Amino acid sequence: MKQLLFMSFAMFLLGAVTGCDALLNDSGLDTSSTPWMFSSSQSSISSSGGSTSSSASSSSTGIGSIVSQYQMDYGPYSIAIKGAYVYTARGATIHVVNVANPAAPAKTTEAEGAAADSPSFISLFVDGNRLYAGSGTGFMGFYIFDITNPATPVRLGAYQPSDVAWKIGPAALFADGNIVWAVGSDGSRGRIVKVDVSDPANPVRLAQHDLAGSTGSGFGGIWANATHVFADSNLGDLHAFTTADLSPVSVFKNGVDYFPVAGHEAGAYKLIGSGSTLYWCNWGAGLMAMDITDPTNMALKSRVAHGAGSDSVYSVALDGTTAWIAYGHMTVLSVNAANPSSLSVLQNYDHDPRLIRDIVIYGDYAILADQGGNLYGNTPGLDIMRIR
Repeated sequence: MKQLLFMSFAMFLLGAVTGCDALLNDSGLDTSSTPWMFSSSQSSISSSGGSTSSSASSSSTGIGSIVSQYQMDYGPYSIAIKGAYVYTARGATIHVVNVANPAAPAKTTEAEGAAADSPSFISLFVDGNRLYAGSGTGFMGFYIFDITNPATPVRLGAYQPSDVAWKIGPAALFADGNIVWAVGSDGSRGRIVKVDVSDPANPVRLAQHDLAGSTGSGFGGIWANATHVFADSNLGDLHAFTTADLSPVSVFKNGVDYFPVAGHEAGAYKLIGSGSTLYWCNWGAGLMAMDITDPTNMALKSRVAHGAGSDSVYSVALDGTTAWIAYGHMTVLSVNAANPSSLSVLQNYDHDPRLIRDIVIYGDYAILADQGGNLYGNTPGLDIMRIR
């Protein structure tokens, strides 16, 4: 049973998004509009492997409308952003897309790992002038890029453990200054590592923690503050560790209470913190606002879910007092997060048949990682949705 659970998790993790950066601003949200309707449009091919599709319908210009799409051959798993430049990836290539004009996103260049490594990027994270890109298969580690010029990333180095092997990961990354935390699995249990990247050409692992026993688990999301680092597992648990040496502090056992429907039980996806609240994308359980004031005793403040059997929460972006949820193949939800103890849905923007894996905010727009493809009946890439 545990082997089946882990195999299921591995399949989801390779398709999950878990490492992307969210921008915060103080703008409000107009929730008076109705969900958008997508209209067909013309496409113009851009240089090497991407195209831009812009909507020409006046009915698709309101709140929740898709104003354009940057099309890709394969659906992206993760996105990160610096200024007007969005980084997105699936496979061995990171696309750098300029969204300064949301109606006409344009690729500026591509960034890649070493060809001999055969990387397959599944997680991205931006911290200052660094872009970190985690590879889930082939090269089992993460690359470090200089994005002082955000339009043209320059590869500085890479980290791959020499004494232990990842099976899935790094599924998610979190960076703060010269420290990077990475999570994934060694094939049978969750693994978290702390890496010093002060010399990007020679990263050094400072600490590591593996979950005890062969649990069939894996970590999929990560976030850290000054004293503690948090990681969620596909078993529906939230773990807290010390940032100093990754000593275990506590585990919030979600259990089956929040997973009412078979097939949507557990998922390890994005974590993002704001003060004493940690927003946990817990797939079938919805978005959970956790109180992390005392990491030794984490508690659920409130939870928001779209409906029993339809929850597939992959990612969230914070925009002032609004949380924008990437609800997988269902929808994009705007949630009132002014009081984390009482989350409530503001608006449901139905985008079926899209499969949204990740979301970041750029000004008046949400940038969506749309996995799309034949299974979901639309072209994969980046969707740009108006939110104000």
